[in-house]
Amino acid sequence: MKFNYYYFLYLVLFVSCKHQQKDPTPAILNFVNNTYLSEEDLSHLDPEYNYYQYEVVDLNGDGKQEYMIAFSSSYFCGSGGCTFILLDSNFSMITKFTVTQPPVYIDTKSTHGWNNLLLWSNGNFHTMHYDIDVQSYPSNPSVEPIIKVNKKAQLQVLFDGNSSLEKLTFQ
Repeated sequence: MKFNYYYFLYLVLFVSCKHQQKDPTPAILNFVNNTYLSEEDLSHLDPEYNYYQYEVVDLNGDGKQEYMIAFSSSYFCGSGGCTFILLDSNFSMITKFTVTQPPVYIDTKSTHGWNNLLLWSNGNFHTMHYDIDVQSYPSNPSVEPIIKVNKKAQLQVLFDGNSSLEKLTFQ
């Protein structure tokens, strides 16, 4: 009986440790500060007023995480919205979205195996379909088809304003 208890405990610990994900924050910080932004960009950013946040999502059902990053401040935002970027599991850029505002909805419908994104721009939600030829989503949601979002639908929401996302600053 004692052997079964220890075996069960070992199995639970092994499985739980195996499924824990490594914290992506250092890799995202590295991408933003060393790959995405230039030294000139960084020289214009005051960490007190400029920040970004990220959300983790699997958009193509491959079991690997993608990372949606939302930038804040006048450096990244204009009258039409802000810059968002989507990274793959290797922290390489998939898409740079412009003129976008939160929230971001993950549609249950997909194109080429990738969930459609519903992005807010110019007072409407726009459907963003993954383009298999360029392996990216379109960058400007304001020119994509407008869609009415059914608030009762079971859509995953990113950057909903109610989350406690960490605000990352530039270095």
